Amino acid sequence: MCKVADALFCAADFLKPCPVIVSAGTPLDQAAEFLRERGGDPAIVVDAHGAPIGLVTELELTGISPAYRPAEAVLV
Repeated sequence: MCKVADALFCAADFLKPCPVIVSAGTPLDQAAEFLRERGGDPAIVVDAHGAPIGLVTELELTGISPAYRPAEAVLV
């Protein structure tokens, strides 16, 4: 539990041990399956150098989300 006197909880209390990380070049179906298998949502998207560039959710990857845009379906 967090040791901050004024807080009952802090961010460290809710950390997942291994965040789901996918490459920006991962095909959408593979990234969505990886999220389903690992139970991590959202996933951290990294560039070719391993630097984080954003987050993506399973709903966005599968097209269920209103934010899904088929014309922009490739993660870049």
